[in-house]
Amino acid sequence: MKTLNILPDFLSLWPLFSIYDFQQTCICTSKCNFFSIFRLESLFNTANMESLSIKATDSTPSVECIPDEGLLVIKGRSHPEDAKIFYSPVINWCEEYVTHPLEKTILNIQLEHFNTISSKSLLDVFRSLQPLQELDKDLVINWYYESDDEELLDAGRTYQEITELHFMMIPY
Repeated sequence: MKTLNILPDFLSLWPLFSIYDFQQTCICTSKCNFFSIFRLESLFNTANMESLSIKATDSTPSVECIPDEGLLVIKGRSHPEDAKIFYSPVINWCEEYVTHPLEKTILNIQLEHFNTISSKSLLDVFRSLQPLQELDKDLVINWYYESDDEELLDAGRTYQEITELHFMMIPY
């Protein structure tokens, strides 16, 4: 594991952490000023990530991405004119998030309807979260569907099969 003495770079953040926090990031058993880059980045970067909030319209879902809670919510109708443009900030946010995720991430999908164009972008959202599996992080995908909507249930099952991610199918 690569180490680096980075204490001087973060002296301005010292009031935010106790001595205990820094001792817990030390990669050796003695108390020293060497820290694991990975551990220190996990302390700082998720907290520094911006949340993403997109309000719903008649043709687009609401989106909430909250990094310090490990929560992503996509809810509503998804049939934008250009799904790639609409979902691009969501995918970018996910790609940044997976570089320093929390131990548990929850993705709640509750779509009333989505068109074919949106289906590819949704697949890209799921694929952008796949690295969480490789990092042995807990990813919970809750796929909500109206109890009488077999098409939406089948869509969730199809995404699960394609991505090899586990989806919780939740009727409402």
